[in-house]
Amino acid sequence: MRTMPFNVGRRNRSKHRVLGAKTAGLRTNAVRTFVLGLTGGIATGKSTLAKRLPQVLSPRLRGLVHHDADKCVHQLMAPGGLAYRKILARFGDVTVGGEGSAIDRQRLGKRVFGDPEARRALEAILHPLVYRQTRQTLARAVRQGRSIVVLDVPLLFETGGWARCDAILNIEVSKGQQRARALRRPGMTDQKLKGILAAQASATHRRKAAHIRVQSGAGVALSVRQARRGLATLRQKASRTAKRYRWQQLGSRGVRPWPPRSRRSGFWHR
Repeated sequence: MRTMPFNVGRRNRSKHRVLGAKTAGLRTNAVRTFVLGLTGGIATGKSTLAKRLPQVLSPRLRGLVHHDADKCVHQLMAPGGLAYRKILARFGDVTVGGEGSAIDRQRLGKRVFGDPEARRALEAILHPLVYRQTRQTLARAVRQGRSIVVLDVPLLFETGGWARCDAILNIEVSKGQQRARALRRPGMTDQKLKGILAAQASATHRRKAAHIRVQSGAGVALSVRQARRGLATLRQKASRTAKRYRWQQLGSRGVRPWPPRSRRSGFWHR
């Protein structure tokens, strides 16, 4: 697991560029695209809020790009996908009806969860491919002059994807609601849920690292209002500190940049 954003200090400022220009392979001064990381634990309501992003963001923005990491993984694991044969070679026949048919995600999940070595092997196959597609999405958005890219990534902190974001929006829900929602999913069990939660960052960690916190347990309308209000607050703070960086203390855990790269991101000034 890569280091999470509690120990980002002044000496690491060069790593925090607009859109992760180093990651996108583009010149920083040509970038005006803002990157918003959308994350949260399992069954917290990420997909529901993602569908309503046009309601959250300003209509004046020139185009919204929504990069869904889960959808990307499904495409990679589909027959003919870049990860399909690699997964079969490592885990054997985990398909629905033999080679050439779709991978049975429940069968694969049973082999992975509860087995750290198997999980790391699967991540070693999928994460580099997802990372490459993310880079391509970011670079394409910059070339097209898009105002904002939303990186919808469940493991944003765990995989180091937070470093490519200008701000992070975390979806939260109570433990009871999260468990009830998750267990309603087909094939989900208590043991499998425990394995998934153990592999994810804790809710406390997400809350401390996020710039915007949205509660999804009281309905979609409230979540949309909270997200819209959070982004408006970030714009106001960015405009007040456009000439300098203000470093926000996170107790004894260190510091993080604030606002991150706002001087060069056109998103804040629209």
